[in-house]
Amino acid sequence: KPVVAGTSDLVATIAAQMDIAAAALACDLTRVATLQLGHADGGLSMIPGIDHHNTTHAVGGDAAGSAVEDHKKIDAWTAARIAYLLGRLDNVREGNGTLLDNTLVLFGSDTTTAINIKQGPHRHFRFPYFLAGGGNLGLKTGRVITYNNPNTTDVRKWTPHTRLLVSIARMFGANVDTFGGWDTGSGPLAQL
Repeated sequence: KPVVAGTSDLVATIAAQMDIAAAALACDLTRVATLQLGHADGGLSMIPGIDHHNTTHAVGGDAAGSAVEDHKKIDAWTAARIAYLLGRLDNVREGNGTLLDNTLVLFGSDTTTAINIKQGPHRHFRFPYFLAGGGNLGLKTGRVITYNNPNTTDVRKWTPHTRLLVSIARMFGANVDTFGGWDTGSGPLAQL
């Protein structure tokens, strides 16, 4: 049966996929799981009456109020899905805490508020990323960290997201200093 976007079928399908990922992690069948909701240009209307693609692309420096409000609804819908996953991981007891304590969940999006609409929402910087869990990995939670002047249009002054990926790789014991070829610098993020 096809999943109809914007219905409870979509929520149930996502929950089932998260249940499978949590079970696979709990049984140590895998150490990595990924789940993608939609694709770069939306691809899925989560909330009836809100055009995901046009809403996320309208939000920028001069976005109209209705687009911002609709974007907040999309963010809240997505956050509820992530909260479900975190709850599933936190319900699995392990010797030194819970599966969530021993798992790092990275959530991100490929759209963000642009400095101005000409730059568009898919610029590969200034994305919000959220980390959850990982208490037994030494991750300090409950913080918001902002790196390198996010209000400048000079992208050379921005901290690339690849530094976050280097930091995560190091948390799991990988001895790496770079990730990909976009960032000319090296090393993990400070403060993380």
